[in-house]
Amino acid sequence: MADTPRPDRSTRSGFTLLEVMVAIMALGIAMTLLTTVAIDGMRLEGDAYRRLGASRVADQLLADLESGLLGGVVPEVGQRELEIEGFTVVVEANPVDPAALGIDLSERDREAGPLDAFESDARAGTPSPLLEIQIAVSWQEGIYTQHVRRTTFSFDAASVASALPASEEDDGDTEFEP
Repeated sequence: MADTPRPDRSTRSGFTLLEVMVAIMALGIAMTLLTTVAIDGMRLEGDAYRRLGASRVADQLLADLESGLLGGVVPEVGQRELEIEGFTVVVEANPVDPAALGIDLSERDREAGPLDAFESDARAGTPSPLLEIQIAVSWQEGIYTQHVRRTTFSFDAASVASALPASEEDDGDTEFEP
């Protein structure tokens, strides 16, 4: 029998085992990086979704409070906690000291006016008719607590109107609009 010549190794086509292993390793690294990016993107999407939901809850509660203020309903001073749509909501209303706003009522050199209601309230020890209302919506994100905050101010016009002296020209037909 005649010997058939074997092809030389250098002339054969195909991949060596080493080339295949390097290609698989490069593909594995690329897949690991892409998977990590995809997981981070999904996590950030979930964070954004929860933050958007919390913002929606805070904005709706703030809109309800402000529409109530327009109707003359002033929130009570203090703090209350609610559970809305899986979020913990804290609504806090605190009187604002006019001095903290830079309004010095003790050294005014003008005639009596609406600010006298602030001054008389401050002297009498009663709370200011100006309230700062803070809304904090929080939720648990892993081991961290996330927050969304909103702040508004309320002016209790009815208490100021009752503190002002009645004018002799007042015929009782005018109303003090908040």
